[in-house]
Amino acid sequence: MKSAQSLSHARRLFALVAILLLASALRARDLSLMFAMVHYDEAYYGVDALSLLEQPRLTPFFPENFGRESLWMYALTPALAAFGSTAFALRITAFFTGVLTVAGVYRLGRELFGVRAGIWAAAVLAVLFWHVVAGHQAFRAHLYPLIGALAFALLLCARRLDTWRAWAWASIAFGALVYTYIAARGWLVLGAGYCVLASLASWRFNFSVFSVPLRFNPKPLFGIVIAIVIAAPLAVELLANPTLAGQRAEQVSIRTVEQLVENLILWARAWFIEGSHDVAYNLPGRPILDLPLVIMVGLGVVVGGVRVVRNSNRQDAKDAKKLTSFLASLASWRFIFILFVISLAPALLTTDTLKPLRAVGVVVPLAILMGAGITTWEFLFKRERGEEIKNAKFSLPLFLFASWISFFPLLLLLWSGVNSARDFSAWVRSPDLYLPMEQHIYAGIETIAANVLPDAPVYFAPFTPAHPVIRLRQAALAPRPISAFEPGECLRLPEVSEAYYFALTLFDPGFADRLRPYADIETAVTEQSGTPRWTIYRAQADAALFTEAGVIFGERIAVRVQGAPTQIAASASVSLTVFMRAVVPLDRAYTLFVHLYGDPTPYEGGELWGQADAPLCTSSPPQTWRTDEVIIQLVTLTIAPELPSGLYTLAIGIYDTLTGERLTIAAGDTYALAGGVTSP
Repeated sequence: MKSAQSLSHARRLFALVAILLLASALRARDLSLMFAMVHYDEAYYGVDALSLLEQPRLTPFFPENFGRESLWMYALTPALAAFGSTAFALRITAFFTGVLTVAGVYRLGRELFGVRAGIWAAAVLAVLFWHVVAGHQAFRAHLYPLIGALAFALLLCARRLDTWRAWAWASIAFGALVYTYIAARGWLVLGAGYCVLASLASWRFNFSVFSVPLRFNPKPLFGIVIAIVIAAPLAVELLANPTLAGQRAEQVSIRTVEQLVENLILWARAWFIEGSHDVAYNLPGRPILDLPLVIMVGLGVVVGGVRVVRNSNRQDAKDAKKLTSFLASLASWRFIFILFVISLAPALLTTDTLKPLRAVGVVVPLAILMGAGITTWEFLFKRERGEEIKNAKFSLPLFLFASWISFFPLLLLLWSGVNSARDFSAWVRSPDLYLPMEQHIYAGIETIAANVLPDAPVYFAPFTPAHPVIRLRQAALAPRPISAFEPGECLRLPEVSEAYYFALTLFDPGFADRLRPYADIETAVTEQSGTPRWTIYRAQADAALFTEAGVIFGERIAVRVQGAPTQIAASASVSLTVFMRAVVPLDRAYTLFVHLYGDPTPYEGGELWGQADAPLCTSSPPQTWRTDEVIIQLVTLTIAPELPSGLYTLAIGIYDTLTGERLTIAAGDTYALAGGVTSP
């Protein structure tokens, strides 16, 4: 007996190791190709994680990028500390998260349906294309299937053991689940409901209230209390900022029943016919289940499920009774089905319904349903024919039948694994992935770091200084000054011998022409492709830009203007080129205004015949300006159509964008560009 138990344990260990190696191989496949690409959201997580390394602290929530729970950022910090702010650090964290999720699904499947079902469930998840892609991506949503699977496994274990320690561990896991992803909140409700039912259905405690006998177990409620305490910091944060807490859900929520029906149809097709076309998350159009997994669904869930129902209705169904208690339990099937529905609900109730991140929790109940179904099918067919095969003389048909029962599901899994490996290679090499995974910026940063002098300023266009990929990778460019701007809003030129500009010429092929009137510019590096999508320019600003200070507002911003007219006309537009320099480092946003008025002035009750308010370079705001730069911005003033003939004054000023307070000069708070502008 002891030997048999040891052999069983050894076989189980061998199967788990083989499955985890398979999962690792699929999630490591072509991973190196993703070391030079980072999705916008992935970079944001990396930036937040870096802030935790720079300023260690405990925070439940990061408000940027529509707000995000914090646990994934803490999970990223070890790799970022070890490998620096690179895509590799993000990818290696995602890799281990994916592999550990496979192990977590085994544990949950085992608690629900027994060891064999847990092994099959882990094997299904290991080859599932949806989760193979997820194992390469550093999105916080992919943490919640791992934490959730472990939380429910611990919850079921606590129900089975019914000890204070077991319930405490389950509650800690559910408390951590709060900090993973917004879609995980449905799992929290299910877990809390399970705890309430467990507390009321216990056989451990018997006492009376008003002479009415009750059976009550305080341990599950004790677990709920612990989970609430752990979740409290996030709850307080969201209650203090209700708009931030719900803004993302409000943006993407559906509004009508018709939308829900449409979403249901799309998801029904996604399983077997046509999946998501979002190239950032899926090989466009690939269904969730490929052919071998569809066959498993048919064999495992349909055939096996029907046989269980039929056998359970027979009085002499001794074989069915020998299934594990969880496998024969309708409660376990009901639980995993509810988990499936709750996991899919966030995608069904939102726009852009086939976005895989919103329903990523589905991979857990999906894998367990298939694993339990395969186990049921395998058990029933083996039991029905086992004695016949055992007692019969050797024959090729019986040998083939026995082999088919044992190896057919395994062959299907290997087939699905081959499909996932092939399709992932196609996905990661897709040219359509170039922009969503920000490969252009990453390649430009790597090129600049390798070829540009360490003291040369670097600019990215058309981007903003807040772009997360630039912020994530700025350490690779240090100590070079780094910034970014939208050329349609402004230009930035430093007072140095040379600066470098990364331009996404795919979208702005005329970038060099925008810069050329103010600098000597030449191509330094361009992408090696048929039609270059990005180019790095070397530029030296015209020295004349820095020789004239102009008028200084509030001892903070020096301004001079080109293009002020001497004549104006009704309904005309006046374009002014404004040159600005920060006299001191700036700490807030400012707006420049242009006014056209006659005599009397607007301050004396006169008419304002033209007004333009232009925030100063919103893509590259004053807080990012350096004192050795000139910022060039075009401002357009439209003149009133009823403008009468006469003399007019064209004046400018600057005010604090937030408070409206004007910056002053010696003569007041406005500066006259032209005091004798005539209108015929």
